[in-house]
Amino acid sequence: MANDRTNPDISVWHLFGAVMRRLRESEPNLGLHRVAGELYVGFSTLARWERGERTPPPGIVPRIDQVYRARGILTALSDIARRTDAAMESTAWVPCP
Repeated sequence: MANDRTNPDISVWHLFGAVMRRLRESEPNLGLHRVAGELYVGFSTLARWERGERTPPPGIVPRIDQVYRARGILTALSDIARRTDAAMESTAWVPCP
């Protein structure tokens, strides 16, 4: 992956994006613009998801998984990422007054 700015070690969402990108780039007919059209999102939004800069809404993840031919991998990663986010929020340190 030339010029890859995605670091899957940063977070599960970055891993999700890196997997998205790897799957798309492994298929010759899955260009960024084409996939964005199939998902009814802007290509810049899709690129942000692939770089881990934004998280896709939960309702679109099954469609992403289908378009990318991920066989459930992206759906599972999304579930893990959302559970991780929720756990981090519930255990966030709050200073005492």
